[in-house]
Amino acid sequence: MKEERPEEIKITDRRHFHPDGTPRSEMFDRQQAESAGPTPASTATSESPSNSASRAGSAEAPTFIGFVAGLVHSAATYLGLAPNPASGKTEVDLKAAQQMIEILSMLERKTKGNLTPEEERFLQNSLTDLRLTYVRVATSQR
Repeated sequence: MKEERPEEIKITDRRHFHPDGTPRSEMFDRQQAESAGPTPASTATSESPSNSASRAGSAEAPTFIGFVAGLVHSAATYLGLAPNPASGKTEVDLKAAQQMIEILSMLERKTKGNLTPEEERFLQNSLTDLRLTYVRVATSQR
């Protein structure tokens, strides 16, 4: 009987700092190389989580921006900006929207200093838009 070998698993440390707190220069070099141009498909397995939002919904590994985009979409659905996937109706649930905004705010606080500029900008812009929309929807329902 032929013995099957499991597929090799490669683990890459993508933290931006060493355990002693000093920055990892190879992370900085890799981020600069990625921002300089598109990455060839042959190196898709070694990409960092700073992939663009355009690939967030693809079959590739999940990205931080894709994760945040899912939370933002949920908050937008609760604010009545998108139809509820279950019912197909546009409904407003301010309490659930507020909870999603608080979750995103917590995520912003907990990841401060550990995000790429693109990820940080996406999270901040999304939170600003959601907060403004929340205030607009809440005041229109009074």
